[in-house]
Amino acid sequence: MPYAPVVRPLDLAALGEGEPLVLDDLLGAPAADGIRAAVLEAEVQGRLHPAGLGRTRARQEELRSDLHGWIDPDDADPRLAPLLGFFAELRVRLSREAFLGLRRFEVQAAVYHEGCGYVRHADAFRGGPSRRVTAIYYANPEWTPRDGGELCCWPSAAALTIEPRHDRMVVFLSERLEHEVRPVTRGPRVAVTAWYWGP
Repeated sequence: MPYAPVVRPLDLAALGEGEPLVLDDLLGAPAADGIRAAVLEAEVQGRLHPAGLGRTRARQEELRSDLHGWIDPDDADPRLAPLLGFFAELRVRLSREAFLGLRRFEVQAAVYHEGCGYVRHADAFRGGPSRRVTAIYYANPEWTPRDGGELCCWPSAAALTIEPRHDRMVVFLSERLEHEVRPVTRGPRVAVTAWYWGP
């Protein structure tokens, strides 16, 4: 499927204030279906592994219990092309319009099965070279609130809950927004995340 450039407006003021941006109906259901199939196929092929934490990458299931794998854009499943194209265009737009100076991004696929989650955390530490922006894409058709796995964010003292709906993306500043993945009650929950790095 050919990639269509980003044309929708981005609420950069809200992003700068630490609010998450939610973009729905991003690539279309057929593309989202293909992305989900590619990620689940990667799991079956043994290319996703238990997630680890910290410098030692030790497995701590009480904190994080998904399976994940890195995606090389130059050697990715063709079904991921529309999403990787969007990630690339988003880097250009955020660098140009929000003056973030994003130089590169890395992409990771994650699958959460029933009972899996990820406790409250931030994707970057303040100060020094680190991740600047996080963009999470969801591919979960027919998701309902009974399925769990919501993204819970804290842009302020009050929590904000975002459902991991099919063909939805959430974008936020990596060091500004703490978030968690609530336990999944019906999986698999599929997400593909891009982390953008600055100078």
